[in-house]
Amino acid sequence: MKDKPQMIRTTIDGTFIDQYIEMLIPAIKRKFNIKVGIEGPLFMDRSGCDEMIIRFLAKDDQAQEIYEFIDSKWQFESKPVLVV
Repeated sequence: MKDKPQMIRTTIDGTFIDQYIEMLIPAIKRKFNIKVGIEGPLFMDRSGCDEMIIRFLAKDDQAQEIYEFIDSKWQFESKPVLVV
């Protein structure tokens, strides 16, 4: 089975976007040896809470592991959701 596009959605406080970029993304890269990208409206307006989308290529079982890692190690404004 090949890797396929995966996506995790959550809500964060826009004032902390830099910390998520500096800490969360490198931690995922180190632990799972994959390339990760984030996107969302927070890059336009960093005030208030808004959606952050984490995108990566992985098999379904690895995506579930990444989701569990993110959910257990970081606090967000809303519970992360692995979009299938």
